[in-house]
Amino acid sequence: MFAYIWRFIIRNPHVSPSPSTPSTLTTAQPQGIKYDVFLSFRGEDTRVGFTSHLYAALKRKQILTFVDYQLVRGDEISASLLRTIEEAKLSVIVFSENYASSKWCLEELAKIFERRKNNGQIVIPVFYQVDPSNVRNQTGSFGDAFARLIKKKALTMDKEQSFRDALKDTATPAGWTLRESHPESQFIEKIVGDVLKKLHAMSSSHTMAGLFGIDVRVSEVESLLDMESPDVLIVGIWGMGGIGKTTIAEVVCSKVRSRFERIFFANFRQQSDLRRSFLSWLLGQETLDTMGSLSFRDSFVRDRLRRIRGLIVLDNVDNLMHLEEWRDLLDERNSSFGPGSKVLITSRDKQVLSNVVDETYKVQGLTDEQAIQLFSSKALKNCIPTSDHRHLIEQIGRHVQGNPLALKVLGSSLYGKSIEEWRSALNKLAQHPQIERALRISYDGLDSEQKSIFLDIAHFLTRSRWEKSRAIRILDVFYGRSVIFDINTLIDKCLINTSPSSLEMHDLLREMAFNIVRAESDFPGERSRLCHPRDVVQVLEENKELNKLKAYLWTGYRDTYT
Repeated sequence: MFAYIWRFIIRNPHVSPSPSTPSTLTTAQPQGIKYDVFLSFRGEDTRVGFTSHLYAALKRKQILTFVDYQLVRGDEISASLLRTIEEAKLSVIVFSENYASSKWCLEELAKIFERRKNNGQIVIPVFYQVDPSNVRNQTGSFGDAFARLIKKKALTMDKEQSFRDALKDTATPAGWTLRESHPESQFIEKIVGDVLKKLHAMSSSHTMAGLFGIDVRVSEVESLLDMESPDVLIVGIWGMGGIGKTTIAEVVCSKVRSRFERIFFANFRQQSDLRRSFLSWLLGQETLDTMGSLSFRDSFVRDRLRRIRGLIVLDNVDNLMHLEEWRDLLDERNSSFGPGSKVLITSRDKQVLSNVVDETYKVQGLTDEQAIQLFSSKALKNCIPTSDHRHLIEQIGRHVQGNPLALKVLGSSLYGKSIEEWRSALNKLAQHPQIERALRISYDGLDSEQKSIFLDIAHFLTRSRWEKSRAIRILDVFYGRSVIFDINTLIDKCLINTSPSSLEMHDLLREMAFNIVRAESDFPGERSRLCHPRDVVQVLEENKELNKLKAYLWTGYRDTYT
């Protein structure tokens, strides 16, 4: 199988950036922002009316839109504006009667036309009280406006022809035409719906690129959310640190965004005062500032939340207390959220989810093939692997057991490194700071005795001859009580797994446990546990008093605890 995988990688080298969480929209964005939509319009015709309403409608749908609100424009547009057009995902052009009287507007149009011709940028023409054929052929009152510009600005023949070509190409009958009798609000809703569909199609083709194995996982979560159902559903995404819970939630969010009026994405580990952030998202900051203190129980809040179909994503919820102030909303979901609303909660603690969710999706590690593809995309990029590389990648893939974070972090850190450095890294995977931080969060959430039980299992009761029931009896005797509650806590927090016959643990978590005990002292005899024969032999040969050592090689106790 590995030979096939390597052939696939060599033929298909591909590295793409991860998807980002959908952003909220403002009129002034930091330099370098890439917009969903570039909006081109004639300010004198539509700035304070149609265009402002269209912009507001796009904003309500979380569509990041660029609008140039300069009241006075010159003839030449700036390099930064040209770059904004270049980087926008699509352009919406509002053709109005006097659009062609502005050289600025036509320069924008020419750049959009160039982008469409060279890079396939999507263009949505909107004909605001103007006939598409007049725009396309520069006739009627629209043509009169263009003639005035030619005369006033003394355009060269080449420049005039470039403007005519752009008008002819972009003014297609497939655009949206507003007649005087048509309600403007309904017309705008249709345009926004068209924009959303096109953005959705684009994101579906790009979002999952470079995220090996993500498509199946996203489809399974979508199925649990039952997007066609009017029911309010809460789905949990559960798995160990670094397994890809947040990435799955982000991709699902990006993929289904067009189905919802509003989207709220909160990371409980990185953000503070999420209640206020949520209320600001729901009501707007200005309204929130005037209302004073509000809670989720207020009818004012509930009434407004019930009126929208929303997607709420609560990420990294690893403590029951995190959900305490959200419990009223979640427990009374059908009376709290609008019909068809969905809630996604990611956690590495199954117990947190079991109290609130309708369905739980457990994230499994990547397959061998997916793991090799992901690691190679980071560690080798477009380089052809040597036989040594192949052998080490297969070893690393088996050791990390399909954990995407470990594969990405380690792969990126080994790019351009020597084979000797690769071999060295293989021996200390769990010590990489970013991997260790991700793994330790669940461990740090245990009480002191649960931490001790976890370390005992890692050192003595995995990869051993002990059957699961016997291993648990050993722990019962050692701790002087039943440890079944603690075992289930470790399972819920994805720190151990169980099979019908044994206790099991991910290799990275086991290595983390070894590192925790090694950190107790530089001298093996001063550590709480020993399981490596070399350390045990050293301690026994030194024959020193072992005040801190709790256990070594549990097989020495086998006759006592059976």
